[in-house]
Amino acid sequence: MAGNLTPTEHVGQRIRLYRKKRGYTLQEFSLMIHRSVSAISKYENGMVSIDVDTMFDIADALEISVSQLTDMQTPKVDAEEPEKKVNNFFRTEQLFYMYLYTGFDKKLRRCAMEIIENPGHEEDQVMLYCGFKDFRDYTKCDYLYRGTITYNDEFVNVQASNPYNPVDVATIYASAELEGDEQTTTGIMLAFAEVVNRPFATKVLFSRKQMDINTVLLEQLMTNDKESISNLKRSNAMILY
Repeated sequence: MAGNLTPTEHVGQRIRLYRKKRGYTLQEFSLMIHRSVSAISKYENGMVSIDVDTMFDIADALEISVSQLTDMQTPKVDAEEPEKKVNNFFRTEQLFYMYLYTGFDKKLRRCAMEIIENPGHEEDQVMLYCGFKDFRDYTKCDYLYRGTITYNDEFVNVQASNPYNPVDVATIYASAELEGDEQTTTGIMLAFAEVVNRPFATKVLFSRKQMDINTVLLEQLMTNDKESISNLKRSNAMILY
């Protein structure tokens, strides 16, 4: 999991993620940055640290910023500072599990959202990974989004874009009210479906813990029951597939 990685491993994981998203093989990428295949493999596996010059060469080749490779959030502990009361669901963790159901292909998708704190700003950075098989390696996903999360007392707004498809900009509004020790919250996501080449909107469920993919979870995500339809009409919302 991302939270257990060292900074060197984190950077390596990011290099592998963006290299594969660009469709470059190790051999192709080695020629682009004038490093050996063995060296790149060691970078990606977090076996060696990367010097500053090489870091910039890698970022340039992948057409990203260096900050997209080094956006690791490390926990800070200040014993003298009193504990602050958290009253927003999305401020309780740095990694959330997200689930959604897409009607156009009838798939229940696993997603993960990393929140990278941005001190001094009203919004934090987010990385959104959608569609993968294993939570232990969630960066191997079908769709990747990078953007920001803005907090409100009652909800959060996530605005993120797909760096590989400028048409695909995802917007998520999710309930952020925190009552007791709740482990989940829900929201709505608007994005672009490359499969059918059209925008779609769907219900999403965020969880602090991994959830089993079963009929119970599917029922929580479906919006074709009478109560859900009634709520959609009352709130003037619409789900498009």
